[in-house]
Amino acid sequence: MRNLICSTEMESEYPDRIKKTILATVIAPLSVMLVWTAMCVQAVLRDSVWELHEAVLLFVVAGGGFLAVAYTFTLLVGVPIHLVLNRLKIHSSWAYIGAGLLSTAVYQFVISNWLEMPAQLQEVGYLIYMSCGAVVSYVFWFIAVRSHNEWV
Repeated sequence: MRNLICSTEMESEYPDRIKKTILATVIAPLSVMLVWTAMCVQAVLRDSVWELHEAVLLFVVAGGGFLAVAYTFTLLVGVPIHLVLNRLKIHSSWAYIGAGLLSTAVYQFVISNWLEMPAQLQEVGYLIYMSCGAVVSYVFWFIAVRSHNEWV
């Protein structure tokens, strides 16, 4: 009887996990807009030559690119990493953040070498991608994995 109760509890847990994973996949990539907004505000405040309409246009166009990369990366890299970590019963936020940092650093390394980017652009790319990777990974973990009592 005990095995029957445990298997029923486990089966009822799977649809909830799937819903949380889908929700995290949809919402977490939106968090790159936090990083992008901070970068745009900092650029406008530091560089007073920007006109408001130029800043808004850059924000919208490049923000769309950020979102496209974030959703693609989350689907192709983030969800498989989540499935592996879940299978290994690793539920730490730091594991997710570390995986996000590492995977985005590898991505930037491959892209910058493939496109033969200048060194200054590579450094900025690492900063941007790894910042976004850490934020998206934490938001994904917060939605899909975090238990009610766990915050870090």
